[in-house]
Amino acid sequence: MDRRSVFGVCWIGLAVHFLGWTFLSAAEVSRPSSDRLTVEQAPSASTTQSFPEPELVAKDPAGHGVLGRLEGKTILIVHGTPTEMGRAHGTLLAEKARTLTNRVLYGVGGLDTIQSGRWFLDLMEEIHRRTGPFIPKRFFEEMDAASRAAGIPERDGRFANLFPERFHCSGVAVRGKASRDGRVYHARVLDYMRDIHLQRAAVVQVFIPDGYNAWMSLGYAGFLGTVTCINERGLAIGEMGGRGEGDWDGMPMTFLMRDIMERASTVEEALEIFRKTPRTCEYYYVLSDKTRNMAAVRATAKELLVLRPGQQHPLLPHVPEDTVFVSGDTRAQVLSQRLQEHYGQIDVQRMIQIIKRPVAMASNLHNAIFSPETLEMWVADAGRDTPACDEPYVRVCLPELIQWYRKVNNFTQHQKNPAAKSAQANDSPSIYTPDGPERSTLLTQTDVFLSRLGSASTPAAGAGLRQIETDVAMGMLVSAHADSEKIKPELEALLQGQFFWQIGPPLVEPVQPAGDVCYSVKDPSIVFHEGRWHLFCTVRGQKRTHQIEYLSFTDWKEANQARRIRLQNHDGFFCAPQVFYFTPHKKWYLICQASDPTWEPNYGAAFATTENLADPASWSRLRPLGAKPADGKAGLDFWIICDQQHAHLFFTTLDGRMWREQTRLEDFPHGWSEPVLAIQGDIFEAGHVYRLRGMQKYLALIEAQGGHGWRYYKAYLADRLEGPWKPFAAERDHAFASMKNVRHMAERWTDCISHGELLRCGVDERLEVDPADLKFLFQGVLDRDRAGKPYGQIPWRLGLLEPAKP
Repeated sequence: MDRRSVFGVCWIGLAVHFLGWTFLSAAEVSRPSSDRLTVEQAPSASTTQSFPEPELVAKDPAGHGVLGRLEGKTILIVHGTPTEMGRAHGTLLAEKARTLTNRVLYGVGGLDTIQSGRWFLDLMEEIHRRTGPFIPKRFFEEMDAASRAAGIPERDGRFANLFPERFHCSGVAVRGKASRDGRVYHARVLDYMRDIHLQRAAVVQVFIPDGYNAWMSLGYAGFLGTVTCINERGLAIGEMGGRGEGDWDGMPMTFLMRDIMERASTVEEALEIFRKTPRTCEYYYVLSDKTRNMAAVRATAKELLVLRPGQQHPLLPHVPEDTVFVSGDTRAQVLSQRLQEHYGQIDVQRMIQIIKRPVAMASNLHNAIFSPETLEMWVADAGRDTPACDEPYVRVCLPELIQWYRKVNNFTQHQKNPAAKSAQANDSPSIYTPDGPERSTLLTQTDVFLSRLGSASTPAAGAGLRQIETDVAMGMLVSAHADSEKIKPELEALLQGQFFWQIGPPLVEPVQPAGDVCYSVKDPSIVFHEGRWHLFCTVRGQKRTHQIEYLSFTDWKEANQARRIRLQNHDGFFCAPQVFYFTPHKKWYLICQASDPTWEPNYGAAFATTENLADPASWSRLRPLGAKPADGKAGLDFWIICDQQHAHLFFTTLDGRMWREQTRLEDFPHGWSEPVLAIQGDIFEAGHVYRLRGMQKYLALIEAQGGHGWRYYKAYLADRLEGPWKPFAAERDHAFASMKNVRHMAERWTDCISHGELLRCGVDERLEVDPADLKFLFQGVLDRDRAGKPYGQIPWRLGLLEPAKP
C-alpha cells in the first residue's frame, strides 16, 4: 500500500450539504430565518457572567434550542429527544437548510449527473438504502424532524445528510513530555474547497440529547453529523478522509463519530465502538481524552489500525514520543519537523503555529484545537480570501455554553438536565446493536456542576461553590462520583488565597549601549507568539531617561543574551508598556504612558499598532489614547483588558486609588468614558487585571509599599470587570507576593517584588491566565544596591516567580 493510498482522497458519506452554500452571504448566516413565525426573536443575553457569553439571536418557541453569536461565530444549542432537537434545529436554521438542500440535490446533483452519466438521485437512493440499516433510528428521527420544521421533503433532507464529498486533512495530538504542562493539546485541520465559501455556513453546535452525553461540534448549518467534536466526558475526535468510494454497507462516518460522542467517555470506549460498528469508506482519525490517552486510527470497511503515542509507521515520518499525528505527503514531513522543534513547549498557541501552512493547505476550511481536560475548543474558520490557519481563533467552552443555555431558558437548579428524559427505546437499527449500558437517567457531570452552582446560597454551600470553581478551572466537571478527586495543589492554594513562590536567578539584566549608560530594565510586558517570547520593557538610561526596549527568545535561558532593540516610534518620554493582540482589528497594540509637547495634554496614555510583532521597526508612531484624567490626575501604568462588549482601561494615581474607564469594542482605541473608582486602599501603582481561565473570575494585581520588602503585590477578585473588587490576598501578612512567601532558589538578588506581569495563556485582548499555573515576571533589586541612589538609577533586573510548595 503506497502513501497515496493511505493519505489520499475518498468519497465519504458525509452528513453535510456543503456546496449549496456557495452563493450565501455572510449576513444570511448571521441572522435567524425571517420568514418563519415560529422563531422567537429575543434580546441580547445578560453579560453578568465573567466569561464571554454569546449574544442571544433567536429562541425555539418550544424551548428546545437557541441561536447565538459569540465573537463572530454562530452558536446553535439544542436539547431533548431526537424529534425535539431536530425540530429546533430546522426552525432556527430553516432558510439556510432549504437553500442548501435545493442547491446540493438539484444544482450540484445536476452537474454530477452530466459528468458521471448516472442520475444523481439514483446514486443517493443507493447510498440511503445501503447505509440506512446501520444508522441508529434516533438520527433519522432528528433528520426528519429538522426537514419538516424547515419545510424540506424528508427524502431530500436525508439525501442532503448523506451527500458524499472529498477531504484532505491533518490531525495531531500531544501530551506529557511533548506539551508544555503535560496536558493534551489536540489539533484538527480540515482542508476542503475553501473557495466555494462553506465557511459562511459555519456553526458551533452543542447537542444535549436525552439519555446521552452532551457534546460540541464545529460544523455547518443543518449538519447533524460531525467531523470535529468533543463531548462532556472529555473525549475529542477529528477525522481525515481516505479512499473507498462505494464501501457504503456500514454506518456513515459522520454519524459514527456522533454515536461515539454520545455514548463513549474515553479513547478505549471509542475504539471499541469503532471495532463493533460496520464501517464504510477509508478514514483516519485522531482521538484524545481527559485521561491523556491518545490514538491515531486508520479505519476501512474491513480493517482497523490503531497507532499509539510515539508509535512509528512506515508511511509516516518520525513520530516523537507522546505524540500522534496523521497527515500526508510533504505536509506530514513539516508537521513532524515542527513537533520536534517545539517539543516540550507545545500549548494552544504553539499548536496553532504548528498547524499553519504548509501543514494546512490553501483549501483550509476550519481548524480546531481541543483541550479535553478543560472541555475547551479553539476554533478558526476560513475568511473570505484566507485559509482558516491565518484567521483568529475563538475559544468556546462546553460547560460555559451549557450554563448560558440554562440561563437564557430560565432553567432552575431543580431542572438538573434540560434533557432529563429516558433514552430512546428501540433506537438501534436492524443489524446494529449499541454497545454498553443505556444512559437513560444518568446524572451527567454538567448537571451536577450546574445544580451545585445554583444551590450555593448558604455559607456551607459557599464552600461547595469554591470546590465547583476548582473543578471548572481544572477542566473537570464534577460527576456524582468525583467529589473526592484530587485538586492540583497550586490551584487549591489559589482558591484559598494562599500563594507560595520560588525565585531563580535574574533572567534579564541591563545591557550597556555604546556611548551611554543603562541603569535598569523594568516594567515587563510579555507574550508568547509563533514559538517565541516577545518581551517589551522600560529601560532607564543616562542620555534618555525612559525608553521601551524589545527582545525576543525561545528559551528563558537565552533571554539575557537576546539582542536588545530600542523602539523608534517615539522621540520623547515613553515607558511601562503593555502588549496584546486586538482580535477585532487583527493588529497588535502597544499601550504605554508617554509625553509629547505637541499633544494636548502633553502627558497621558498612548498607543501604537503593528501587524508584525517580531519586527520592532514596524510599530506605528505613538498617539494619545484619549483617556480622561481621574480627579484631576493623569494616572500611570495604563492597562487594557476586554470582555465581550467593552475595552476597560485601568490605571492608578499614586494615592491609594485605581480607576477604570471603558469604551465599546467597536470604538476602541478611542471613546473612553469618565473614570470611575475601581479599588481604594493601601495600594500604589502597576495595577494589572487578568481573566482567570475557566473560573468566571477576574484577578487584579496591584503593587503596594511597606510590607515584607520595599515593594510587594496584593490581589483582588471580581466576577466582572466593572467590579465590585474584593480583597483576596491583599494584606501585608497575607499578600499575593512579598518577601514573606518567596523562597530564593539561587543567590538572593532581590529584596522586593515590584512592577510585573503574569505570563498569559494567549495573546489576545482577554488577557487570560491559567489559574493552576500562575507565573509572574517582575522587577527586583537588593536594598543595598538601591540605597542612596535616585529612583532613575536603581539597578532593576527581571526575574520570574514560579509556584512552590509551602
